[in-house]
Amino acid sequence: MSKVLEIIRERIKHLEKDIEELHVDAAKWSMYEFDEDRNPYYDYMDKDEAKIKDLKELESYLMEDEKKLEAFEIIKKKNVLISNLKISNNLVEYNRWVDDESILTQEEFELLKEVLWNEHN
Repeated sequence: MSKVLEIIRERIKHLEKDIEELHVDAAKWSMYEFDEDRNPYYDYMDKDEAKIKDLKELESYLMEDEKKLEAFEIIKKKNVLISNLKISNNLVEYNRWVDDESILTQEEFELLKEVLWNEHN
């Protein structure tokens, strides 16, 4: 996993912890003040939730890019013919038609199918 993804995930955890603490503070504030529209903690929670949403979206994009890079490395390393991969419905069928250097594991096969399917559909 890339360092950027680690940083993003750490930041998300930190913001989620902050939101939990803000919920407690908002509840305490509401015990003494009945006008929830004036409760300042809700603004902080909304801002943190928006940040979390943005970070999770960025995390998703980066994970897709990492999958593409990993797929590219597999294609390079094992000399995968994409045309063979596209017509193969399962790993056994694919591995039957390739030489020993190009045999894929189930995980590699599924990753390649996923990435190629997403790229071309």
